[in-house]
Amino acid sequence: MNVLNNLLLEVENLTIQDMSNLWGTLGGKYLPSVSYKVRVVAFDSEEVVDQIPVVSNPSYSMKG
Repeated sequence: MNVLNNLLLEVENLTIQDMSNLWGTLGGKYLPSVSYKVRVVAFDSEEVVDQIPVVSNPSYSMKG
């Protein structure tokens, strides 16, 4: 399984105190930064019931 295809990244909002603790632990000075929450999404191939093809040519209709 290729784990990099299954990573989810979410921006994590830290409080000033949490940010200070993080940079204090890392031994760095405050720099403008972004912290991400990283999650791994794993699929069990036996539980997949259907695969939907990628939409390659979207279309829409205007009803009025």
